[in-house]
Amino acid sequence: MPSGKSTISKLLYPIIAPSCSEGEELLEEFLMIVSTELS
Repeated sequence: MPSGKSTISKLLYPIIAPSCSEGEELLEEFLMIVSTELS
């Protein structure tokens, strides 16, 4: 996985993913898109 993925998730998690299952699903989808574009 890209090294920047963890950094991006740490920065954006509090913003786009509140502590709820829906937020976590949105974060996973977002990170999949980001990692695809970075690779």
